[in-house]
Amino acid sequence: MSKSSSQADVELVARCRTGDESAWAELVARYANLVHAITSRNRFNRDDADDVFQAVFLRLHRTIGRLREPERLAAWLVTTTRRECHRAAARLARQRVDTANLDALVEDDDWVGAWENRDLARQKLEELGSPCQELLTALFLDPTGPSYKEISEKLGMKQGSIGPTRDRCFRRFERLLGGSGPF
Repeated sequence: MSKSSSQADVELVARCRTGDESAWAELVARYANLVHAITSRNRFNRDDADDVFQAVFLRLHRTIGRLREPERLAAWLVTTTRRECHRAAARLARQRVDTANLDALVEDDDWVGAWENRDLARQKLEELGSPCQELLTALFLDPTGPSYKEISEKLGMKQGSIGPTRDRCFRRFERLLGGSGPF
């Protein structure tokens, strides 16, 4: 971006920080194409791209007061949009897996068994207790799809310990389920 563009961004951010709604509208209009271009490159359909767009600007709205380098707003938006695209892709992948499992259940007409299995899994997850219950819930059941950094902050864990802890928790979870169902 040219120097005048980065100066315009600094001014827009400053106006947004004071609650200037016209500045916010201008900022969103200014960068809408950038965000849409990134979602397009990630091959999201229109609804999913709109979800990412909304998440990006919601995140910006929440953090605009703490934005350290407003002159680098475009770079911040690129990075944030890419991260939101990754989160959305992971969420969509989980939904596809859930839908595939649901389709298999429909074919088997075993709805009662499916609900029993789901209930059993919830019970065993509760039996795990802390920190495993919180970690597995954050990793796989939180609809926001938090990053390792967010999980680290929320649970007070080091980012590097999330993977090994997750593996240990899975092994405990499998032992709790041991022979109790088709998991």
